[in-house]
Amino acid sequence: MALFDVGMTKEKPKGLTDLDRFLLKALYVTEEQVPAGSQRIAMTDFIVRQRDKPTLR
Repeated sequence: MALFDVGMTKEKPKGLTDLDRFLLKALYVTEEQVPAGSQRIAMTDFIVRQRDKPTLR
């Protein structure tokens, strides 16, 4: 998560980033009883869909 990225050269965020939130949401929406590889794929797909979703402004 971005808060703990030691290699960051710019100022660290004060809280969770959108990508951090997507990761946490993805973790909780994936099925528990599936192989780890399938979970990773499902989480990645979820994060990409959320990230690419147009935002209402």
